Amino acid sequence: MDNSRLVTVTFELPRTQHALSKPEEWNASWERLCSSGLLAPPLCLELALKMELCETGVKAFEYSRLLQNTLGLRFDIGVEAVDLLLYHDLESKWLAATRATRRQHALVGLSEAGAIARNLNEARRFTGDILTLENLSKEGHTLIDLLKAIIPDDISVLPKTPCHFPNAAWDSLREERQKNGTEFEKLWLAEAHMLRSKLIYHVVQCTYLSFLGRPRPKITVVRNLGHSPHAQMDSVEKELKKKLYGGKAAKEMWKDDKAAWKDRTSRRANSCTNCLKKEEEGQKFPHCSKCWTALKRDVPYCSRECQTADYKSRHKAICGKEMGLEDAVETALKARGPPKPTVTQIGPAVEGFKRSPALLHHIFKLNRDPKTDLYIRIKEGTDSEDCFMRMDTPFPPIQNLIRAARDKAMTTGDRQSAALVCHFTVWFLLAKGLDKERGWDFKAMIDEMTKEYEFPDLKKAMLELQVRQFRDPFMRPPLVRSLAPADWIGYVRISPVDMTRRIE
Repeated sequence: MDNSRLVTVTFELPRTQHALSKPEEWNASWERLCSSGLLAPPLCLELALKMELCETGVKAFEYSRLLQNTLGLRFDIGVEAVDLLLYHDLESKWLAATRATRRQHALVGLSEAGAIARNLNEARRFTGDILTLENLSKEGHTLIDLLKAIIPDDISVLPKTPCHFPNAAWDSLREERQKNGTEFEKLWLAEAHMLRSKLIYHVVQCTYLSFLGRPRPKITVVRNLGHSPHAQMDSVEKELKKKLYGGKAAKEMWKDDKAAWKDRTSRRANSCTNCLKKEEEGQKFPHCSKCWTALKRDVPYCSRECQTADYKSRHKAICGKEMGLEDAVETALKARGPPKPTVTQIGPAVEGFKRSPALLHHIFKLNRDPKTDLYIRIKEGTDSEDCFMRMDTPFPPIQNLIRAARDKAMTTGDRQSAALVCHFTVWFLLAKGLDKERGWDFKAMIDEMTKEYEFPDLKKAMLELQVRQFRDPFMRPPLVRSLAPADWIGYVRISPVDMTRRIE
């Protein structure tokens, strides 16, 4: 006798509009669903194959814009977060806050991020391991660690890769289907992976901005005017709602969903594909006519000049043509970002070295001013011109040694190199008497260097190098010990110093 049974489980994802109108209930529903086991990666993919099917070309174009926007969001958060961490004490204030306060703002972050768009609300399916109120509020370091991970390696250029957050179940399924899955499966899993990252970015940003009492930025989205990616899913949902709630209740729910969608759309801003300029109130950018006619693909531009520039650099390859996953990635990575420095002094960090916000800020300044060797803090304060001073060394033999040690310290985190360049800089400026002549604050200078390299014992290392310096018969700092005595003596004659000054 066959005792097998078929069990049907029906569940509904929490609705996007409830993120703001009923945040506690909405979040609790998501957390219950994420912990139920019903959102296991294979099941989510199977449901997508039945309910979310659309042409792979459309899916690829959507993924390209998603990747481009996610990279832009990472850049924006990076620039903003470096300023808030350095000059507005975000980290210390968040860690000092009570758990209840952190919970309050984490809920704001979750709900405001989930309310941005339907796909971000439904991306909670992919983030149950990270985005819970308990995880974000019980221990303050969780949010700060997420934020520091999001900050890119260089805040002067658009990042080429998103910051992803590992999840063994999703990562293994994506890796498996990359080898033997269909094109739709590859695209859907790539999109889920990107939405996971983007939702985490938005939650983190909305949380810290709420905590600091700052306004949240207006979200830029792509309007798929000729295509509804949820059309097939909507049809299935209508039928399910009728069965679950009855025709009258289902109709009211559908009207509510449609009204909420119209409200979200009215609060969104489209942007130029090339320069990312946002549409003004009541403005509508023209779009690529060939893409629109052939594929109903909306590719907006703010001007003819932007359209021409984008066509030459990347759009020509996909104009009016279907796209695949590789095309989507290639197109997104060619997107125009903020103006790049004409000369990049400091290269990328080596794998495994994560630069501090203070060091990123220093490198940002150097990459925009290639003639400068270092930026030195001369007094406590913000990022104003009177708090920092540019340091240029007009003597090439010493400048080359400074830059070699600086570059190694800033790209690898090598502490010996950091100590060498910091000791030379502080001692030389002290020996020039700039504390007495101009009131420079050398404690603030050393504190800034300590933050940059996240090197608590930096001053101790500098004092040890000072001992070595004064054992040298010519009192050469260890950084320039390789200089011939005549070169060192000639330099200090050109730029007189008090050789008796000491770092205290």
